[in-house]
Amino acid sequence: MRCCMEPKLVLILRVVLAILYQEGGDRAESALQESASWGYDAFRYVTTRPREVTDGYGNSLGTTNMREETFNKLKEKYPEEFAGKQWALVADDDSLAVKAAAFNLKRIQEEWGGKAPDGLQENYTRDKYLAAGYNSETKFLDTYIPNEEFGPAAKGYINRFDISRQIASDDRWCIYMQVGRKSNSGRWLGNLLFIVVILGVASYCYARETPNSVARRHAEQTVIIGHERVYFESNCGNAGCSYEYMYLVGTGDGWVDKISGPGLTMGGRFSLGGPEPYNWGIKGKFDDGCHMTASPQDPTSKDLTKWDIDPADVQRLRAGDITAVRLGFVCGEG
Repeated sequence: MRCCMEPKLVLILRVVLAILYQEGGDRAESALQESASWGYDAFRYVTTRPREVTDGYGNSLGTTNMREETFNKLKEKYPEEFAGKQWALVADDDSLAVKAAAFNLKRIQEEWGGKAPDGLQENYTRDKYLAAGYNSETKFLDTYIPNEEFGPAAKGYINRFDISRQIASDDRWCIYMQVGRKSNSGRWLGNLLFIVVILGVASYCYARETPNSVARRHAEQTVIIGHERVYFESNCGNAGCSYEYMYLVGTGDGWVDKISGPGLTMGGRFSLGGPEPYNWGIKGKFDDGCHMTASPQDPTSKDLTKWDIDPADVQRLRAGDITAVRLGFVCGEG
C-alpha cells in the first residue's frame, strides 16, 4: 500500500488511500478515463470564478477533489510544505494532490478530532469521522456536532468508505496511480482553449438560487440585536459552504435571547470541546430547513487582526470583559 505516497506525508494512510480512490479512482482505471479527466479539470478550473459569484464557492480539482479555499488553508497552516504551490497545480500533479489530501486530514484531525460528541464517537470509527470531515467539514459545527449525527450526504460518503479502502489497497491500482498518471501541463492547458468557448453556457447553468446562496441570505438577515458584526467568513467544502459572522457581546448568555432572523426558531444547547466558557453553543432552524448555530469563541484561537475592532476591544476580549460570539449558517442536506 505504500507505493502511492511517502509515509511521512500521511496522517492515517488507510484513510488517505480510501479517499484517493473515492474522490478520484474513476479517473485512473482506464486510459480513456485518464484522458477525460484532463478536460474535466480544465472545465472546472475556468468555471470556478463564475460559480463563486453565483454559489459563493468554486469548484474542486484533481484526483482528491480539493477546493481552492481548502488548499489555501493548508498553505497557511503548513507553509513549509506548500511554499510556492498554487491550487491549480493539483489538477495536473497527482503527488501534490495526494499530499494536500493527507495534510488536509491532518488539519481536520487537529481541529475537529477532540470535538466529536458522544453520539458520533459511539456510531462511527475515527477513520469514518475523518472521512466525513474531508467530504463536508463545513457542516461539523453547524449541524453534525449539535445533532450528534451526520447528514444523508455524509452518511452516503462514509458508507462507501470501506469498499473504497479495500479497492485502493490493491497493489495494482496503487501502481497505476504511481506510474500511469503523469503530469502533463501541455495537454491540460490545451484543453482550456476548448473550454473557454462554453464558458458562457456554464455561467448560465450556475445562475440560480442554491442552498449556499440561501444560507448567505440568512447570514445577512440574522442579527444579535444591539450588537455589531466585526468579522465575516465563508468556509466551503465538497458538500457546500457555511457562512459565519462574529459579534462582540457582554459576558454571560444574555445575548442568546437577542438573536433574531426571519423564519428562525431557536432550539436547545449543545456541548463543544474546549475550555469554559467556550465549550457550548445553541442551535436554531429556519422555516426553510436551513440551520444556524451560535457559540462563544475563545479569542486565543482567533486571528483578531482580521476583525473590525479597535485595540481597546481586543484587550477587553482577551481579558474576558466581553465575549466574541459566532453565528454560523448552512443549508441543504449534509
